[in-house]
Amino acid sequence: MLIPFTDIKGRTYYVNPVYVRVVQTNKKGQTEICLSFTGTGWATANASITVEDDPGRVAQQLNNAMPLAIDTPLGAVIDDDAAAAASQAAATTAASG
Repeated sequence: MLIPFTDIKGRTYYVNPVYVRVVQTNKKGQTEICLSFTGTGWATANASITVEDDPGRVAQQLNNAMPLAIDTPLGAVIDDDAAAAASQAAATTAASG
């Protein structure tokens, strides 16, 4: 999910939270959203967006928009029926061989 942020100059950016590396406060007390990504054109370099918002609030917005698959450890998405079937198949294989 893309999140809209308006920078200190009034420009609105729609940020993909997957590419955010750091949310930090600069010397002026403003919040910087640091992005890192690869691609073509302007997207080949790191970039940052400076906003007049609380860094904790910015981080929470980014966390809420993260895809579930990124936050879930590998293997944790297996449902109970699939796990039981795999266990039964392993037991059958061990018993017959």
